[in-house]
Amino acid sequence: MIAEIDRMLKADGYRFLKVQPEEAGVYYKYQDGTVQVVLGILDHDTFQMNAAVCASMKDHIRELFFLSHGKVPGITEEMPVYQVEILCLAITANVEKYRILCNEMCGIWLLEERTGRLIIYENQPGEFYGLNRKIQVLSDKKAGEEKMQRRKSYKINWKQASWVNTVIVCINVIAWIIMELFGNTQDGQYLMEHGAMYPLLVISLHEWYRLFTSMFIHIGFLHLFNNMFVLFFIGDKLEKEIGKIKYLLIYLLSGLGGGLLSMTYMLKTGDMAVSAGASGAIFGVIGALLWVVIRNRGKIDTLTTRGLVIMIALCLYYGFTTVGVDNLCHVGGLLTGFILAVFLYRRKWRKD
Repeated sequence: MIAEIDRMLKADGYRFLKVQPEEAGVYYKYQDGTVQVVLGILDHDTFQMNAAVCASMKDHIRELFFLSHGKVPGITEEMPVYQVEILCLAITANVEKYRILCNEMCGIWLLEERTGRLIIYENQPGEFYGLNRKIQVLSDKKAGEEKMQRRKSYKINWKQASWVNTVIVCINVIAWIIMELFGNTQDGQYLMEHGAMYPLLVISLHEWYRLFTSMFIHIGFLHLFNNMFVLFFIGDKLEKEIGKIKYLLIYLLSGLGGGLLSMTYMLKTGDMAVSAGASGAIFGVIGALLWVVIRNRGKIDTLTTRGLVIMIALCLYYGFTTVGVDNLCHVGGLLTGFILAVFLYRRKWRKD
């Protein structure tokens, strides 16, 4: 808004003169013995402005033009100055700060910094050589640009939106609802009949598809809720960082990697169990995100390397100390996701 005001005043024939303090600038135009002055004030939190300061600045400006003696550019000694009219135009984010000043002094207009809105109180002049209309045009333009920007921000950017993760979450939820409607998702036999992973069925009957289908089957509502709650937030972050195709590859391959490690361990120990859930894939997402954070100097937004390591340690500890948790699947997914991220992720350029 400052640049627009500067261009508008200069196009209207005003010259610019730098004065003290540094927050102030003088725009002036000579016409028939009168100097029209716009005193621009760029306000900030530490700038002290009150009636005494404002009056002192105006007195200094009047003295400058009345006693110019040809020292002010554009005003020669042959150009008599009979009158100096000053309008103070304060650009501020704190309108309330100037409300008291406007009650005590005349000749002050306010421009709200964020919106560009022109504020003229009742005791202030409603016009100053046609500037009201011109500034109002700029204010309306600024308001229109801000409104358009808000509209754009409401539109979904499909390239940046994490819709792959959202679709995965929805598939898991829908799959659980359908299975729950037609049976009991906490019954092992029912889960095996509908795609859960069981090592002997995979090896003996070559039902390798179970390594994939088991990733979308959950054992009861709490199992589903816990997994999808974590995936919704963690997956969203990783997809935005690494991209949709790479995210999908990491999710699916991590789930398969976790399932393979779990199945191998069961076959080796002979301790067979029905295995299902997206936790292997989710740990793969966490592992990949850990590498992404490491590559970005240990931090992305609110995520840090230390925070992720603590979260991983707590989750693995819970798995090892809780009965019925397929922790080898978690470890397999975590390692797969981390290794895949090492090869797939390319660091983005970021502003410090």
